[in-house]
Formats: sequence, C-alpha cells, structure tokens
Amino acid sequence: MSKAVEDAPDKKLDYEGWKAAIKKAGGPMWQKLLFSQVDANGKLKGFLTLDELYQQKKAQCKALNARIAQGEPFKVSKEDIEASLKQKQSQLEALSAKLKAKAISDEKKLMRAFKSIDADDSGRLGRAELRSALESLQLDVANAGQLFDSLGGIEGEGITFEQFKNAVKIGGGKSFEKALTAKVMQDGEIVTWASLQSAYDKRKTQVKEAEAALAEDPENADLKAALVKRKTQCDAIAAKGKAFASAENKRLKDLFVDVDKSGNGTIEIDEMKEAVASLDLETVDANKLIGAVENAGGSLNFEGWKGAIKEAGGKPFIKAMDRYVGADGKMLFSASAPVLPQNKPQ
Repeated sequence: MSKAVEDAPDKKLDYEGWKAAIKKAGGPMWQKLLFSQVDANGKLKGFLTLDELYQQKKAQCKALNARIAQGEPFKVSKEDIEASLKQKQSQLEALSAKLKAKAISDEKKLMRAFKSIDADDSGRLGRAELRSALESLQLDVANAGQLFDSLGGIEGEGITFEQFKNAVKIGGGKSFEKALTAKVMQDGEIVTWASLQSAYDKRKTQVKEAEAALAEDPENADLKAALVKRKTQCDAIAAKGKAFASAENKRLKDLFVDVDKSGNGTIEIDEMKEAVASLDLETVDANKLIGAVENAGGSLNFEGWKGAIKEAGGKPFIKAMDRYVGADGKMLFSASAPVLPQNKPQ
C-alpha cells in the first residue's frame, strides 16, 4: 500500500487509484475471497448461519409445545412456559423472514454469476462454462464434467439456470428452497403489507420513545432493557417487510421474462396489463405500473421496468428494499431507511 502511494504522481492517489492499490496489495486470493458468495465449506455465506439459528429456535418451540401437551406437573408455571413459547415463536417468524429475504438475494447473486459466465447470452451454460461458474462461486469442481451430465446437460445445448441452481443446492440444500417459498408470518398469521407498515411505524415510535426515556436516565437498567426489546421488535418487523417486498419485487421481475414472449427485451402495454392484475400485488400500485408503461410510449425495457416497480412501490417499498440481512442475522439499514443507527453498514 505504501509503495502504491510512493509510486503515484506527486505521491498522491485519487479514490479509484486507492481502490486499485487495495486490490493489488491484497493479491488474487484476497480479491477472490472478497467477491465470493460461498464459504470454504461450499456453503452460501450468511444463509447457513441464519438457517442454523432457525433450526435451533424451531427445535426449542417443538420442545416447549411437547411440555405443554404433556400437562402437569411443571417445574415452572404453565403460563411461564407458554410465554417462553410465544417469545420463541416470534423469534422463529423473524428468522424465517430473514431467511426468505436472504434466499431471494442469494438467488439473484446466482443469476448474476450465471449471466457473467454465459458469454454468448444463450441462457445456457456448456460443460466448460459450468466449471467456470462453479469456480467463481468457490464450489468444489473436481467432478464438474460429471455434474454436467447428472444435471441433464446436453452436449451442444448446455444447462439452464434452473439446472445451474440445482448444482449450487449443496450450498443451501432443502432449506434454501423452503426459504424461497416461505410465507411471511406475524403472530401465527400470514401478514399483509398494510399490517406490516402499521406495525413497523408503531415499533419505530416505541424505539424513539425508549431512546428519549433512556436519555433522561442513562443508568436505568430497566430502560436499557426496554430499548433493546423495542429495537429487537423493530428489527423483526423490518426483516418481514424486506422479505415481503423482496418476494413481490422478484415476482414482478420474473413477470417481465414471462410476458416478453418475443424475447426482444421489452414488454408491451397489452402484454402486461392482465399479467400484473393476476399477481394481486400489495407493495406496489398496479395502476402506477401500467401508467409507467403507458408513459413510456406503450413499452419498457427491463431497466425501465425496474424503475417503474420502485416508483409504483413508493417510499415504503424502496425503504424495505434498501434494508439488508447481515451474515450475523441482523438487519442493516441504508441511508434511505435508517432506524437503528448502530446497525448501519459502514
């Protein structure tokens, strides 16, 4: 790093030069690790940590349910066991939402890896391309040729993205597929976007009130505990909002591919009206989406479509999409969606 500055004109580096110096100083292995989405064991980063927490909470809920079903005698009161069960079920719902959001994000990363290797833009990977794609994800590629055959790859035609996802299932396994299709729950009920927004606004207000109370009495242990509780509740609602918005965002982006039957990279107003109506959207205003296509002259490319989704979703949708699930399971808030200052990404 020091040498990079010494060698620079006037011994100064601009930001781009500084980034290049970091990469050079880190070397090929550092760069590979920086951009890898899979850990040394071939598991999807972040996702498995969350899944392990989820499975732990699931087992705890099962054990508590069993204790309640067995009936008396209890070493602690039945009410205390039920309260503990309710708390762990709430934690389980939050972890499920985070897993769903993370799985959707990881699936997008897989698609990017697929497209980056699919040099001829055919929508398929050949045997050699599959090896390159797996190498880019740091997966074991010793039997890449055999894997190509086992996935149903046809010489001269290659494998599709769905087949490619099957190759990466060793990272997420069944949990990855389950997370993608999981329902977002709150207190045992499937949530609506409106109920999530209402709950989030309530929790956000409670966080601010708890912060104000603690500022008046900084050493009060009860107030400190109350603030931690409110922030944890706010984090859980934010995770559910992220999962809900991500799921609808994914459906809309998948819809573009489905509607674009001609494959020309655009969708027409007549093609998408009925398709959008069939999705029964909550986070995004369907009429605004249709209006965006009309305002664009009756057709939109994919980039325009992504912009239209954000516009039709408005600030709540954009804020939800700007939240991220960290590898440790905590929500990270961007500048457009701040709530918990200590959780902002650096």
